[in-house]
Amino acid sequence: MKRRAMVATLAAAALAAPASCPLAAEGATLLLLFGPNESQGLLLQALRAELDGKEIPVQLPSADADPAVPVFKGSIVPGVHALQVEAEYAGSPSVFSYVEGFRFRMRGQVEFDAASGEVVSVQGRVLSRSGLTVQWQDRYYLTLSGPARRAAKPAEAGAAAPAPAEGPVAPPPPPPPPAAAPPACHLDPVHFAFGKAALDPAGVAALDRFAACLGGSTASVLLEGHCDQRGGVEYNERLGKKRADAAARHLRERGVAAGRIAARSMGKSKPICRDATEACYARNRRVEAVPGQ
Repeated sequence: MKRRAMVATLAAAALAAPASCPLAAEGATLLLLFGPNESQGLLLQALRAELDGKEIPVQLPSADADPAVPVFKGSIVPGVHALQVEAEYAGSPSVFSYVEGFRFRMRGQVEFDAASGEVVSVQGRVLSRSGLTVQWQDRYYLTLSGPARRAAKPAEAGAAAPAPAEGPVAPPPPPPPPAAAPPACHLDPVHFAFGKAALDPAGVAALDRFAACLGGSTASVLLEGHCDQRGGVEYNERLGKKRADAAARHLRERGVAAGRIAARSMGKSKPICRDATEACYARNRRVEAVPGQ
């Protein structure tokens, strides 16, 4: 009898004891959206993502996938997180015929603070840079925008609703203006004497200004040498190349990396004017710069 009474007393005490482990805090939800691609001529080949240094499973979207369907959806703990995304695109042969099969690999990162019960969306897309100073292999970049937030989940039945805020709600601050694109470097035409490929003082000054601009960018440049209408085709092809090489050599001497400079001859195939005058001939004997290829 005493033992039965002791067991009953212990059971009653256990039922009356409060729970010692509180419920875990409610988590947040992360959505990763990818696309649509805003640059023509690219096809997404591979996609991977890491959250706080750990890889998360992402679904590679098809070319016609709905951009509103996330490539990743999962629960995360509230707090600050870092999301890294790496995408690989293939250039379309119809657009990049000179580098068929080339791969553009891009990375982006964004940090966000997720609150309990919140749904956080991060939008990834590939954009094309503008301007003439960007190397062709760097013309695309991956951007991760957001996070865009949805309201927290509705309160459970029977829970007290939060009290409304007093007074008018201030509108959110406007987004910062987009960063201005760096100015394009421009080379004033470098002119030459008849039958010559030596730089004159005006040409040296123009190339010095061009080199100073290139030193503050990562641009590549293609120098084209031109001749006037007189003389044979082969002679002018050689002379145009000597003029382009002279300009390229001067840029290298001013500190522009050789890998960023290319030179070619246009001979007499692209005259500015066609008058049989000395003034027109002088305008056609030149070196010009075009964006690097």
